[in-house]
Amino acid sequence: MVGPRYVLEVSSPGMERPLRWPEHWRRFVGRQARVRAEALAGRQQVEILAVLDDDRVVLRRADGSEVTLPLDEIRDATLVADVEVFGKRGR
Repeated sequence: MVGPRYVLEVSSPGMERPLRWPEHWRRFVGRQARVRAEALAGRQQVEILAVLDDDRVVLRRADGSEVTLPLDEIRDATLVADVEVFGKRGR
């Protein structure tokens, strides 16, 4: 039980959750993400193609080219919300 002096809040990372750990990248292979890294010249929307190991991820840029980035060189990454699946139920 939480006492009267404490408040317990539980939250979700949301639809556009941050990608921080190799497990996050593995879970969302095939999804779109916005990634900021020096090798990408700013923030770009990419598709997560593969996670080679705990240190590197393969991404596909909008122009179709592929790039392999070390995870420690990615400054910021978030999933792109897939609005096409909103409101749809599994059948």
